[in-house]
Amino acid sequence: MKKDIINKIQYARMKQVRMKQAGMILVSVIIFAAIAVTMTIGLVNWGTALLLSVETVAQREQALQIAEAGIDYYRWHLAHAPTDFYDGTNSTATSPYTHQFFDKDGNLLGTYSLTITPPLAGSTAVTIVSKGTIASSTISRSIKVIEAIPTLAQYALVYNLANNSSSTYVGSGFNTGRQLGMTATDFSSTTANISAMKTQAQSGGIYLPGSQYKDNPAFGYHIVLKTNNTFDLYVVTAVEASLGDDCTSGGSDQTQWGLWTIDTQEFLQNYPIPANGLVFAEDNVWVDGTVKHSRISIVAAKSPDPGLGSEPNITVNDNLLYTNTDGSDVIGLISQGNINIGYGSGDVQTVDGALLSQNGRVGRYHYVSDCGSSYDRTTLNIFGMIATNQRYGFAYNDGTGYMNRNLTYDANLFYNPPPFFPEISSYYSTLSWQEI
Repeated sequence: MKKDIINKIQYARMKQVRMKQAGMILVSVIIFAAIAVTMTIGLVNWGTALLLSVETVAQREQALQIAEAGIDYYRWHLAHAPTDFYDGTNSTATSPYTHQFFDKDGNLLGTYSLTITPPLAGSTAVTIVSKGTIASSTISRSIKVIEAIPTLAQYALVYNLANNSSSTYVGSGFNTGRQLGMTATDFSSTTANISAMKTQAQSGGIYLPGSQYKDNPAFGYHIVLKTNNTFDLYVVTAVEASLGDDCTSGGSDQTQWGLWTIDTQEFLQNYPIPANGLVFAEDNVWVDGTVKHSRISIVAAKSPDPGLGSEPNITVNDNLLYTNTDGSDVIGLISQGNINIGYGSGDVQTVDGALLSQNGRVGRYHYVSDCGSSYDRTTLNIFGMIATNQRYGFAYNDGTGYMNRNLTYDANLFYNPPPFFPEISSYYSTLSWQEI
């Protein structure tokens, strides 16, 4: 009897142990099943996300291609209508201009919307923003491109090889930060269209006829640029007399030699810089001062051309400065004759701007010690570019002129030349491309 009781107890204990073991196995199964389900769900979600990501990448690439198609379309449009910045709407509508985009089978893939910013007055740089959007989603990408007809201002230095055989000047090269392959440029085909600029000045700029003082011809105009988008205009009533042959040893290439220093002048009035940025004077011009957020081209020329030796000149004897060097300030000097750094120029002088001499040269005359103490100068800084028919130069082999010449190309001129600066092509070129 006692033995049966013991067996029953042992059996009950074994049964209890087996039940505990079965429960532990069940818990393990449940845990591993949960882990497996979680991993399966994760893998499925990861695969779904990966597929969506791949599809999104493909759609984003397609959106970019559609945006690029919009740019290509408007480049084609400008090639056929160079002055239409309104997508053929004759200024009756405003940007954006939306076009549908189809594949070769006629299936709608999406749209591109064009926002066109016309050039500033006197410029050719047009900004095109194309936004490409997928038809089956809201995914879009945008491209911003600047197209412009190239001007002389895209070069640091342009000169007429036929007129640059003189060895009198001391050479000095531009600092451009890089060296590019040189291409031949027909200087005669790139000089300013004087007649057209005169017309533009008379219709929307400031036109100054030959200077007069007390009913007699004067010597020209003095323009002082100001930071409030205006300039003061003076008539030059007398210039310092040259000291004759003892003051210069310049050769025959230095026509119209003189000190080019103002002696007396009379204030005329203050002018706002015109909307088209063009000031045209049919006389000599002296210019200096500082601009701030201004774009201006100053032209000294006569139309029709009076002939070599009688053409007006531009002289810079004091600092001509930008407040900002980020492209928001732009000065262009266009002379039918020479652009002079005169005898009375500063010992340390800075000239900011694009300098163009149509028939003469950009430089300083060969003043010698008999002229006085200003015959030699210390430092000339030019930030801009030079285009000259004859050889440029501001110093000479005998140690006269500016001993230090720092010539730096203003890269902003590539995108934003001075108003009405002469073009060197009839076709638009892409100046910049960026995704925005």
